[in-house]
Amino acid sequence: MDNQNTISQSASSNQGTQNTGSGEVFDNGLTYEDIIQKDVLELMGFTNLTKEKSDELHQKIEVAIQNRVAARIFDALPEEERKEYERLTDESKNKEANDFLLSKGIDVNKWLTQETIVIKLELYEDGQVVKKRTEELIKDANK
Repeated sequence: MDNQNTISQSASSNQGTQNTGSGEVFDNGLTYEDIIQKDVLELMGFTNLTKEKSDELHQKIEVAIQNRVAARIFDALPEEERKEYERLTDESKNKEANDFLLSKGIDVNKWLTQETIVIKLELYEDGQVVKKRTEELIKDANK
């Protein structure tokens, strides 16, 4: 699975929302579909980044997602199964490693999507807090 595409395409949550009768939307009118479809950097308001900076931030987000999934995998597997999984990944047997996890009830692609959703929402919500606080500081400075 291409994690960069996952980062750009997945998201869902119930934090910071209100129900308008036609489905849940965030307080500024942003819908769940917007969060799913929009790029994570766009959600954060970073629309004027250079391609290099955008790629750098996507890479950092991708690593964070991969680390979260790896932690979930290691939490889900007993020690002996972790060793077998590590052996497969150390030997670059990715298909075998994925099949091994599937046999243990772990769908890595599903977990990647879930963690992408979570991180997109966390970053979006953090961006909203920063934006609000910045607006308050500017307003106070202009008094």
